Amino acid sequence: MKYMVTGATGHLGQHVVKQLSKLTSPDDIRVLLLLSFF
Repeated sequence: MKYMVTGATGHLGQHVVKQLSKLTSPDDIRVLLLLSFF
């Protein structure tokens, strides 16, 4: 199963990715980052 995490660079997102990587293969984790320039 693949997992998509949004906001992975934020405080909560970092914890979610860390916990997911303990439960599943890192190859199954995808992150979505929004890069915006104002």
